[in-house]
Amino acid sequence: MKKIDLPLWTDTLFTFAAAAAFSFCVLRFYILSAWGAAAAAAAIAGGIAFLLFRLLRARRKKRREKEEAAGQAAALAFHLAMRPPEEDAQLIARCLNATGGGQKGDKAAPPPAAKGTEVPSAPQASPQKARAVAAGSEVRAGDARYFLLFRLEKVTADELRTAVRADGKEKAALAGAFTDEAEKLAAAFGIQLWGAEQVYELVKGAGALPSPLDVPPPAGKKGKFSFRLRREAWRGYAFSGGFLLLFSLWAIFPIYYLFSGGLLLLAAVLVRLFGKSE
Repeated sequence: MKKIDLPLWTDTLFTFAAAAAFSFCVLRFYILSAWGAAAAAAAIAGGIAFLLFRLLRARRKKRREKEEAAGQAAALAFHLAMRPPEEDAQLIARCLNATGGGQKGDKAAPPPAAKGTEVPSAPQASPQKARAVAAGSEVRAGDARYFLLFRLEKVTADELRTAVRADGKEKAALAGAFTDEAEKLAAAFGIQLWGAEQVYELVKGAGALPSPLDVPPPAGKKGKFSFRLRREAWRGYAFSGGFLLLFSLWAIFPIYYLFSGGLLLLAAVLVRLFGKSE
């Protein structure tokens, strides 16, 4: 059974109501019949709500899928950090072989590069050794070496020394995340960095996601001040805008009420759609 996106429908309904109220207050000066003005306002509001629904549905679906994948990637990185490195190496070796990353002559595209980091192509297995093999806390596939550096914190440049000093024509470091200094060091020595997202894509593509995953503790709220609009504030804008539009029906000079009320209703819609929840 397909799950109903209730927040999407309620946001669309609120947008319809706000657009209909504003349209009716404007159209009643041009259409003498109240029912005619109401019908025209409903048509205009319906068109706006329909377009907004189509736009928000695609946007929220994409965002939801991205957030779910990011959450799974973080959980997998935490899970690997809590396990013995030898077990992680065996898992990565199986995944490389399953996805073709450790096969002879493999030309499959590597996982996407970490954000903001330019890295060389993914290490490929040499013709002499067709399969990836776990060797302690790393994985080897011919001349390619994969160093597993999963930690609870970001891997630093100092922790990347093992990969820098090691022999091998093609090297990659796998971890949950890397510091900026580690990314610069890796770029300088031609070491590819695979973060949580890239490791997740590899393991998922091989159908080898551990179950259940060890879930990391929830992150605390940041103490740093940052300006943001609270989603709950839409009620105040909507209440004020609605009353101004209502007064415009009897005011001698309604333009001010229409303009101010319309802006407040628009603010209410924008805050409801794009404001941050507590």
